[in-house]
Amino acid sequence: MDTIGIKIKTKEQVAVIIKVLRKYTELSMGEIKDKISTGKYVYECRFVDGEGITVIKSIYRELSDADVETEIYEHGRLTNIEFLENLLNRYSEIDEEIDRMLDEEVGK
Repeated sequence: MDTIGIKIKTKEQVAVIIKVLRKYTELSMGEIKDKISTGKYVYECRFVDGEGITVIKSIYRELSDADVETEIYEHGRLTNIEFLENLLNRYSEIDEEIDRMLDEEVGK
């Protein structure tokens, strides 16, 4: 699958988890509880969605600060926050390169 997602490992602190996730999703409390109990992604986005990846980073950080264990997956494989940061940095570099190329093209 062409996605990046975050799952919740900690089954306790459901109220804290719900509070954080409700900032970033429109999932109901019941949907969040179901995703946690069934081990589904509580948030996911396409691999090329920089904004979605930024949301996953924010969810990860807020839940980590609350001592909630999470797992991040890319293409169905376990990964880490550093991978997401590197991916976002790469997207930023690509955007800058495209802007530079467009500026050069317009300047000709």
